[in-house]
Amino acid sequence: MGGLGGNSFRLGEYLVLPQHNKLVLNGEEYKVEPKIMQVLCYLISHKKEVVSRDKIAEEIWPDSVIGLEVVTRAIFELRKILKDDPKKPVYIETIARKGYCFIYEMPQIGEHTLEDMPNLKNKISQSKSRNHLILVLIAGFLFVSIILWFINESNQGSPSHLEIRLLTDTEIYANSPAISPDGSQVLFIKKNNFKATNNQLVLLDIATQKRTVIDDGLDYRKPKWSKDNNFWYYIKCQTKTTCEVIQHEISSAKEVSLHQVKYPLVDFALSDNSKRLFLALLADNRQQLAEVNLGGVNRGEFNRGEINREVRFINTPEENNSFPTFSHDNKSLYYVSTVIGGSSHLYQYDIASQASTLINDQFSRIRGLSLKDDKTLWLSGQLAGQLGIWYFNTINKKITPAFNSLPGHTPSQISSHVQTDNLIYENRTKTINIESAGEFALNNLSKANSSMIDMNAAFAPNTKTLYFSSNRSGLYELWRYSNHGLEKVTNIQASMIERPIINLQENKIAFVTRAKTNTEMTVFDLKDNSEISKIILPKKVFLLSWSNDQQFIYFSAFEAGQYNIYKLNLQTSASEKILLNAGAIAQESQDGSHLYYGDMLNGQLMRKSPLGEVDVMFKIPASDLKSIMPHRLKVSDEGFYYFSSEGRTSQLKYYSFKDKTLQVHLVLPSDIFVTDIVLDKSVSVIFDRFNKVNSNLIELH
Repeated sequence: MGGLGGNSFRLGEYLVLPQHNKLVLNGEEYKVEPKIMQVLCYLISHKKEVVSRDKIAEEIWPDSVIGLEVVTRAIFELRKILKDDPKKPVYIETIARKGYCFIYEMPQIGEHTLEDMPNLKNKISQSKSRNHLILVLIAGFLFVSIILWFINESNQGSPSHLEIRLLTDTEIYANSPAISPDGSQVLFIKKNNFKATNNQLVLLDIATQKRTVIDDGLDYRKPKWSKDNNFWYYIKCQTKTTCEVIQHEISSAKEVSLHQVKYPLVDFALSDNSKRLFLALLADNRQQLAEVNLGGVNRGEFNRGEINREVRFINTPEENNSFPTFSHDNKSLYYVSTVIGGSSHLYQYDIASQASTLINDQFSRIRGLSLKDDKTLWLSGQLAGQLGIWYFNTINKKITPAFNSLPGHTPSQISSHVQTDNLIYENRTKTINIESAGEFALNNLSKANSSMIDMNAAFAPNTKTLYFSSNRSGLYELWRYSNHGLEKVTNIQASMIERPIINLQENKIAFVTRAKTNTEMTVFDLKDNSEISKIILPKKVFLLSWSNDQQFIYFSAFEAGQYNIYKLNLQTSASEKILLNAGAIAQESQDGSHLYYGDMLNGQLMRKSPLGEVDVMFKIPASDLKSIMPHRLKVSDEGFYYFSSEGRTSQLKYYSFKDKTLQVHLVLPSDIFVTDIVLDKSVSVIFDRFNKVNSNLIELH
């Protein structure tokens, strides 16, 4: 292997180009973020040394307030590119409770070569009092290591030390993993991209990485293994509303339909004796659980003449139920209910008494559920703002962290078996960027976007400042971008920040975050960067606008099948319902003399005076009503702007109050989510767009 020199160096079979932030292997380029390249160079420059996450963060991110998860993510990305198995590392070894060590044997590196590494020259070349400094560092390192070990051992909230191994890369979209009973294979769904309907059912041998296509050409969902390793089970959908549960004999490849339904089938659970089948299906605009009694038919003896058995819908306390999972003894069923506001409730359903018991309501979102042993569940999702995977004891209801996810990575569907210690989970990553169209006042929005999620932007036209939500620091914060640069505004570490609203004076901003079934609204001072007030609202709401005098905020809430508009007093925190069956817009006129709002019943833009007089300003065409959403419409004194979907385009339309004419002002692609219509000297649009969505499989052991 050649030594480091100039702008590049050799690392095994890889050519590393630090100044270009990329590695090259057999002519194929692997681009990395600048900070990740700096982490690699830093580890190499400290070869054979154990370097803590704190030290790496201090050296690579010296002027930033970050969580240590960014270091974990950097190591994860490096291992992925270098194909470095953490269980049998070649390059980077994890030292439990201490940090990382670069172990690859490289030729001796001279000081002049180290100086060529970007951003490390000053840090590495300081050699004054070298022997004394080394002694101080060793003593300090040992002290910190002892303290960290004590904290890790005594802190019950710390995640357990589980290793991760990448099973599929991002060249395919892989989801719905099903691990074999012996833990050696995984059955999963492969798509060309996240939007694809038809997909493939693929078997992966974990040790050899060999893939075998089991079936393709249709919509396959939620594969599972039988306990005795003789059968696969999965959902096969011919159409969106015709699905069946398939039993696939592994030895003969014979397929038999256990049951077919005329509903979109989302998930299922089959008892060990194959006599009870529970379904999660879409019916009456909600996701319901249903039971099918397969009777005394032995496994392997099903036939297509028996596929129309009666479906019995289960009476559950809440709607939108998912992840049916049998208990160890098959006497009960665990399932998750997603309630209004997005939070998740975990239930245990006793099959004999047909009664559901709530056993946990602490998760803001549960995305996966699997049985670990006779008294423990694996849960993936989000708890107290942290994405990860947890152990849940069904006896004492204790939650213990198993694995904290990396920033921007969302663990979703999970699979395990009682007789194995490993778990496989679906790891979702997505990048959302903020974009604009029209004569927007800010140039080069790419400086505002990161490699993670940046969304829900609103623009302050007087100060020429963009405010938006981003999870680039691990959890969501409010950021602002102007011609003066980029700056983080808040430090609240939220699980999500909805689209903020800015007052007319542009010195205050309001936004909501979710807290279980409630909505937490924060009013923030933009001059002092300080919180003014926090108000708890008992339901999911959409903030619409400020009053011109800054005393009130208008918001919309969904109640009893319709949207209603409220007026919130910021001094008293009291809210008053002012309009029924109205939503999407509540905006005061520029002089504050009228309130514009949407009549949802009749599809009209209305104007209301302080005396209660109401005028119809515009009747929205029926074909455009389905596109009406908050912040996709705005009123000026001259007219009304709103977005509608037209085939594969999104069109900004303008209705003139004076001329009574409707015209198309701007045509944009359909794959956007508009967050603001900017009325400045000209009309511009700000929107979110998916830049990249990936899903790969990761083994946790």
